[in-house]
Amino acid sequence: MSDDISPLKINILNKEYLINCPEEQRSELIKAADYLNSQMQKIKGDGKVVEFDKIAIMAAVNLSYDLMQFTQGDKEQHKTEHHKQLKKLNNKVDDALNQLLQLEI
Repeated sequence: MSDDISPLKINILNKEYLINCPEEQRSELIKAADYLNSQMQKIKGDGKVVEFDKIAIMAAVNLSYDLMQFTQGDKEQHKTEHHKQLKKLNNKVDDALNQLLQLEI
């Protein structure tokens, strides 16, 4: 990772912001800012919320919810994978014990 940090201009709801950003993260930060801007534009376009700070909070809550759903889904997927692996391991242990019992008989 380089130490080359420089300001990056982003535009959110027609307001310009400068954010310090490492060179290697610029494209991802631009994508994130564009996504945030599009979410805020949708909220503003609905017409129910017009104040900038309230639009920003609504977008933050929506994005946080989406992130939680994604990470929770990821946790559930990991649980399922772990369960499958444990079941396979349990079956192998059972098979080994059964073979051992067969040898003893």
